[in-house]
Amino acid sequence: MTSTLIIDPMFNTPGMHDDTGAFEPHAQKLARVLGAEATRLSFDNFLSKALRLDELIHKMGKREETSLIHIGHGWHSGCEAGLLVGDQARLLRFFNLMPKLTKAVFLSCSTAGVPLKSSLAWDISQRTDVELIAHTTEGRDAQNPNVVHIARGGFRSLPDWRGKRSPYWKEWVNFLLHREGWVDMTKAFLGLDTTNTDWRFFTDADAFLQWEPREEDITPVSP
Repeated sequence: MTSTLIIDPMFNTPGMHDDTGAFEPHAQKLARVLGAEATRLSFDNFLSKALRLDELIHKMGKREETSLIHIGHGWHSGCEAGLLVGDQARLLRFFNLMPKLTKAVFLSCSTAGVPLKSSLAWDISQRTDVELIAHTTEGRDAQNPNVVHIARGGFRSLPDWRGKRSPYWKEWVNFLLHREGWVDMTKAFLGLDTTNTDWRFFTDADAFLQWEPREEDITPVSP
């Protein structure tokens, strides 16, 4: 059974409703879906990025979870919790507190942005044994359809069709934006069963997460 730590901000950015309008309800949704195997910790996003990560590290202590989900703002070189490409000491302190971690999900803008190999998500994959899915662009929080799976020194966009954008791209966008497909995507990546009746996730020949209509003859992700 997978166990998951969900981290998200405590407060709205001044002048915005980003936390109460998106991050908090999305974190609550995942916590409900994952149930007893999920723990949620919120960080003080009014502190500086370094201090909020220090506080989160102190609050976390040593963890047993196998999966991590970050919900909050992101950009090419960092995320709202304070994980930054240029601050390797704190980044490694954070991940050293999660020795059983195998998978991480960054539902955060541009954390796997172009150029990919200088992004936060790629940096984490090179410095740890963790595989990730993360967003390549700015978008609608968890509902951003521009997702990449990074693992084993490689990557694959999702959905991908033989190296090109899937012919089901419009359906994928609708699935993520209007049908809470981001919940099923997260569950599938964590190795949990997905019960959506029309679509399913699967791993391709290179073990990267992909997505197709359920009626296609493909191999689904194992629960």
